[in-house]
Amino acid sequence: MNRDIDDACLMSFYGVKTLTPKKLSHLNITEIDYPDIDEISKLSVEEQFTILNQLVNPNQQEKVNLNLTDRDVEDPLKGQGTNVVMDLIQKGIITSPRDPTVKSYLIGSQSFNSQKYLTTIHHDTPIQQLNFSLNFLEDNIHSHTNELKGAIDQNFIRFINCKKAIDDVLVEFKNSKTKAQKERDNARVFNPEKHAIRATTGKGELGLVQELEGAINNMNTTTSLMIRPISDKKNKEIKLYNMINFIKENKFFFDLPGILINSLSNHNNEKLIDDYNEFLIQKRKFFENLESQQNANLIKFTKEKNEEAIKEWEQEKQIKITILSKVFKEIDEIRGQFSKRTYKELLTLDNDALSDTFKENSKFISLIDNLSKLNPSTQTNPISEFLAKQIDTISKNFEYKVSKFDNKFLLMQSKLLDYINSLNKNRQSGSHINYISEKYKNYRDEVTDAKTSDERITIIQEAFGNSDSLDLPLVNETWLVLYNFIDFLDHLLLNNLNKCLSNYQYYAKQRGIDPECKIRDSIIDLINKVVLLLATLFDDDESNNSNNQLESSPRFYKQFVPYYTNSLSAIYHLTKINTKLNRIFTSFGQNVGTIGNLTKYPDTNKTLKSLKSYSSKINQKIIEAICAVWVNDCSQFYDIEDWKTEEEIALHTINDSVAKYTKFVSIIEYYQMYVIINIAGLIFQKEKQQDQQSEFKIVSAHPSKRILVSIEIQFMRSLNILVDSVMKKYNIERSLVPQNMLEENCDVEIFKILTVNNLDRLSSQIFPRLIRKFDQLYLKDLQKQNLKLFADIDKANITIIDDILTNEKLYINTQINNFFNTKFEPKELRIDGFIYKILVHFVKLINKIKPLTALAIFVKIINELQLSLIKTILDNLRKFEISSIALVNLKLDATFLLKVFDNSRNLKLNENCSKIIQILLNTIDEQYEQFGKNAFSYSQEQFQLVLQDNLNSSSSEFSCF
Repeated sequence: MNRDIDDACLMSFYGVKTLTPKKLSHLNITEIDYPDIDEISKLSVEEQFTILNQLVNPNQQEKVNLNLTDRDVEDPLKGQGTNVVMDLIQKGIITSPRDPTVKSYLIGSQSFNSQKYLTTIHHDTPIQQLNFSLNFLEDNIHSHTNELKGAIDQNFIRFINCKKAIDDVLVEFKNSKTKAQKERDNARVFNPEKHAIRATTGKGELGLVQELEGAINNMNTTTSLMIRPISDKKNKEIKLYNMINFIKENKFFFDLPGILINSLSNHNNEKLIDDYNEFLIQKRKFFENLESQQNANLIKFTKEKNEEAIKEWEQEKQIKITILSKVFKEIDEIRGQFSKRTYKELLTLDNDALSDTFKENSKFISLIDNLSKLNPSTQTNPISEFLAKQIDTISKNFEYKVSKFDNKFLLMQSKLLDYINSLNKNRQSGSHINYISEKYKNYRDEVTDAKTSDERITIIQEAFGNSDSLDLPLVNETWLVLYNFIDFLDHLLLNNLNKCLSNYQYYAKQRGIDPECKIRDSIIDLINKVVLLLATLFDDDESNNSNNQLESSPRFYKQFVPYYTNSLSAIYHLTKINTKLNRIFTSFGQNVGTIGNLTKYPDTNKTLKSLKSYSSKINQKIIEAICAVWVNDCSQFYDIEDWKTEEEIALHTINDSVAKYTKFVSIIEYYQMYVIINIAGLIFQKEKQQDQQSEFKIVSAHPSKRILVSIEIQFMRSLNILVDSVMKKYNIERSLVPQNMLEENCDVEIFKILTVNNLDRLSSQIFPRLIRKFDQLYLKDLQKQNLKLFADIDKANITIIDDILTNEKLYINTQINNFFNTKFEPKELRIDGFIYKILVHFVKLINKIKPLTALAIFVKIINELQLSLIKTILDNLRKFEISSIALVNLKLDATFLLKVFDNSRNLKLNENCSKIIQILLNTIDEQYEQFGKNAFSYSQEQFQLVLQDNLNSSSSEFSCF
């Protein structure tokens, strides 16, 4: 007894919750719905005893007497000296060694649970230690296996001797049994007691004889039953002996798999082929001999009417065939492995039957010869099977690449979509056009230093077409996924298909390898599969696209255009992709034509027509996608405007006045030039040299009328959108200017003047140059048309100038109205102060506007303000009554204005202003005469003296006029 056992073990053993149980709740009993006392009294004694036993010992069925030894509780992964049970008790998994759940953790138990064992016992054991222990156990098992084999080999002679002794005993027993049987048959046994019974019954001697016969029959039956196991064992030995002899007779078949495997491993192809062909010969001979032997035995046993022998022969024959069939299957599998390896090696060879190096490729010819020699009697042509496998390999590789591309492209699009959703809503349909500005910035000096237009175009192409810094890295990576897939089709798939077709073309003429045209149909099916995939890939979202060019958007082409891409990356990648697609379709057309000529393929023209249709459609979708991204970028161009001026290319008007403009318009010119040149190259240069060399032209060298009309629509749309983008930036800046800015600063915003200059430059120089270039590239006559575009630009310019004039007129009118609303009574002849304020404001305008804008625009603004000034004075004069001296001063003001501007070369009052100021002077004279004798008297000399003094004193101040 264990006197040191803990309380938990005691409570677990007795099934109680406390060491001093006093009530039913202290027992660990299973909640059983026990019957009432009345119902129990009605039960039998056995049933009452069962209920009592459940109550007293509810866990009796669960308790198990483990009787575990040290070997049983040992942890195999930790080695000797370990105890799983004690570890479980220490960890609190079990409460005592008698816990029935302990069997789940003992590896020698039938209810051992490996998952519980590892997750509980070894949940914190490092994987390196587990691997080391596992390797140790495996080595230990292997060592015991060798010991077992050694023990068997050591006791083999003893086993044979025992077997021989048993056989001798059985033979001796059989002989003694036979002798005893004969003696028993000859003996007469007399039983007086039984004889007396027979006599009293009246049966006499006859009853005794029957009794003796029954005893003899019983003895025979007993003897037969005792001998039967020995007989059956003997029969099995005979059958086994026959099988051993059968195996010895057919040793060639049973030894051949090992020989073939050895030859296969050592790449001894000649021996493998010879052995396999010998196997086919021996196999045929075996079945011939078996058939002849069966016929002979059938005749023999039929004559003897021995049906049992016929059945035994059939069974023996079936057993032999079954045994050999397994061997034959193994041999054929080895042969299949050799064929598979040979075909795989053939497929890896970069061979082309029509190439100059093919005749020197002895390895290819050797492999084909091996396949031919392997089974010369078969009707399968190795070349046919090789070509079929070649096509199948290309097709499977294509399907794998399609699946891989589809998953990766969708993943990249999903990442881009997550990025776009993180942007502001007004930016989610945009793109990163800041890369366009960076391209211009990097090549600006080279472009402006170009001496000829051709040189400038070359630099523009190099600037915007450079692969560096095209777009957002995630967008570039998405484009790369698409490009790599098309590159796979253009290089790997196309090259493999062309080699396969060359081999097919060569061997079809030499050996007639495809009489049923199955290989030809496989090639055509593969081409159609690739074309259909491309047509599906380069398509638009028809559910959203209403074929309205004015509503085209990049999202319609999301199947092959990354979200949020800009036109730089779209043009760069789609141009390269389009070139590869044209080469693919051209090659497909050549392949179909070659097959048609070679095999008289009836659907050649139909397939070629389908290729042309798909090629045209894909080209059109690529152009549409580029145009959609192009126009979308144009709508974002206002982001580029930063109001930094450039002076390299100026607007020259009269007197060589130079207008300042921002880099925004230069970017527009170079960018638009780049786009229309590249789109023209995309639709007019379709691998012309390759098309001319090809007998079957698939890719059209000239665009369809629909494509040309579409590009023209998008070009004009881009110009209009660029103008809208200019105005959008203008409105954004205008909304940021405080409402009281003009009243406080009396100033004009520079961005308005620059916007006017930009629009004027677009209208007078950039857009006409772009339109001329477009007409030249696309054979159009847009420059001869009366385009609404220029009228829209003029309207926009007028709107901005009116905005400028409105603010300036507001200041001038405010000064004039303040003067007339003030009750004043001058006492001397002088020029009024508001005239000086207004003229000083003119000086500020001139100093700010003249350096920025062209002379024509500058003069137009000043003339409008001059006219507004004079008309406002005239209107107030007619509205208010003023004194005679005020009238004289007002006449002096008007004369002073006339003289100040009359000295200017460009700002002299125009005809309208001259007429209005003359009306003003006449009106002043008329009102002065109404005063009569009460009028302020002055002489003409005084008037001229004051006028001249003011002109002299302000000559330097107003010299800018």
